[in-house]
Amino acid sequence: MLDVVVFHGRAVDALELYNSLRQSGAVLSSRTYAGLIQACASAGRLEKSLEILHHMREAGNTPNVASYNIAISACARTGDLITALQMFAALQAAGLRPCSKTYNGLVHVSAKARDPATAEEVIRSMRAAGIAPDVYSYTSLVQAHSKAGNLAKAIGVLQVMRGAGVTPNEFTYSSLISACARHGDLQQAEALFARMQGAGVQPNLYTFSALLSAYARAGNATRAEQVFRSMQEAGLRGNEVVYNSLISACAKEGDLEKALRVFESMQRLQLKADAFTYSGLISACARRGDVETAEMLLEGMAQSGILPNVATFNSLLNACAEAGSLEKALEVVEKMQAMGLAADLLTYTSLIKVYSKANDLEKALGVLEAIQRDGISPNVDTYNSLIGACASTASLAEAKGLLEAMREAGIKPDLYTYNSLINVCTKARSLKKARKVFGDIQEAGLVPDVTTYNSLINACVKTGDLQAAEEVFLDMQEAGVQADHFTYTSLIGACAAQRDSLRAEQIFFNMHVAGVEPNEFTYNSFIHACAEAGDFARALEVFEHMQQVRIKASDVTYAIVINACGKTNDAVKAEEVFVDMQKAGLQPNDDVCKGMIDLYAETGNLAKAETLLCDMQIAGFRVSESTHNLLINAWAKEGDHVSTNDRLQTGMKRTAWKIAS
Repeated sequence: MLDVVVFHGRAVDALELYNSLRQSGAVLSSRTYAGLIQACASAGRLEKSLEILHHMREAGNTPNVASYNIAISACARTGDLITALQMFAALQAAGLRPCSKTYNGLVHVSAKARDPATAEEVIRSMRAAGIAPDVYSYTSLVQAHSKAGNLAKAIGVLQVMRGAGVTPNEFTYSSLISACARHGDLQQAEALFARMQGAGVQPNLYTFSALLSAYARAGNATRAEQVFRSMQEAGLRGNEVVYNSLISACAKEGDLEKALRVFESMQRLQLKADAFTYSGLISACARRGDVETAEMLLEGMAQSGILPNVATFNSLLNACAEAGSLEKALEVVEKMQAMGLAADLLTYTSLIKVYSKANDLEKALGVLEAIQRDGISPNVDTYNSLIGACASTASLAEAKGLLEAMREAGIKPDLYTYNSLINVCTKARSLKKARKVFGDIQEAGLVPDVTTYNSLINACVKTGDLQAAEEVFLDMQEAGVQADHFTYTSLIGACAAQRDSLRAEQIFFNMHVAGVEPNEFTYNSFIHACAEAGDFARALEVFEHMQQVRIKASDVTYAIVINACGKTNDAVKAEEVFVDMQKAGLQPNDDVCKGMIDLYAETGNLAKAETLLCDMQIAGFRVSESTHNLLINAWAKEGDHVSTNDRLQTGMKRTAWKIAS
């Protein structure tokens, strides 16, 4: 009866029956003992496996090599290398000869224990015993190096395998690709996948999952989807890990809609979502600052019986930070505390970002004090977030103090630290200090990236030094750093400040030549540069081109174009643009309203100006005091003080402004 229960893997039932038989003094066979050890090992009950092995020896029933192998393999579940080595020693003391399975079991336990030195020693002992290491041995060695954080040595195992005449299999390659994913080395992961296919080794689900994870970490949702389709074409069905990786890739790319579609597919396939699934979705909301959807997902998580973890709440806090919602962020912290979850360093760092968005440097610095009170050691990201918070208030002295505190704590500033410092200098309008920080980057042995150069160009632009900005741009090109749309947009913005539309035109052209696609902000800067230079016809041409290439204009774009029309008193074109704006589903902002009223006033059409203002108020749009005053002054110029005040009294009260005297 016991053998039948053991055969079916029912460990709990088997142990109950085993204890009864032991108490009755029944004699058990070696086969029964081995089966019990296997059942307990499979159920993850290592201590019970070892206890039964001990009972077996007490009963005078000598365990065979298979029994010891099972016990050693059971140690892998918990990475208990010491116990595994003790079992190996007991096996040898009993005069038994270890087989390849014994050695492979030890290498596997060494990998789980993140001990590549022991794994290599076991493989040497294996060779000394006349047993050739096989693909399983080397795959475990790959995992040992990978878990110990040495990717180069993990990949180097392939060379050792080649020298030993052992062909890597799908598990070897999968382990290596997984190691690349953990180390963030996407290029190496892709190379290994190509090498695997070139060797005729068929990728399995674990391989595709590992490659998807690499793309997820890189935030490349497009390539992740391509790998997913390849997996399906290979006849493999994705599991929860695969779908979680896809969601994570979409989240890193900030594509919330795509992440939600992947989640819907997961539900249709009846795959069980877990805390990682929801954390990934909420992380996608964080990129967009979509607190409302993030809260709905948190509610859905609770309804599914999944308890949110600290990572989930951290993602929700990041959403609040992106949206600049301090009140919601504090509610999230309260919920977290109510669930008995202790804040970790990421929680505190997210909270710093929330206070930074709220321009509350004092509260952000208070979070650092809370971190230290809780006995948590701040890291480079914590200090970077605090230095970033200094930019909102242009607190250069505070930023320098944080840099010193960082160094005193033994934390080495990274490139992001210096980039943040340049931003603080920019806000403080100190180009000289921004250049000094740039020099510090090179002295620290760091290589400036596109963000570094963009920050320095922005510092030049803010101080009105177009020539200096262009010099930095040339340095950037000489250093082989590829400019992005932010680089060109900043340079065009500098041209706008100098009213140099010809130079703006040249930069815009160079941008196309460099293969960098302009975005809404680029077009806004270019249109503004043309308008400031008095080239209103060209400003309208650029606006029309923007629409032709299907780049969506914002309320800011329309405000710039309407103001450009105002400079030539072209009320007809301004009205066309105004109507287009409403057709595009955009609500006119105060700048648009001012531009239209000013234009109507200049062209002597005050009735239209008044009608526009009333329509805006009826639509519930809050019109500023200065806009009201603009129309009042226009009527006053016409000498109609009384009717102006009578007409606008109701509107001024509605928007809670006082009538200017």
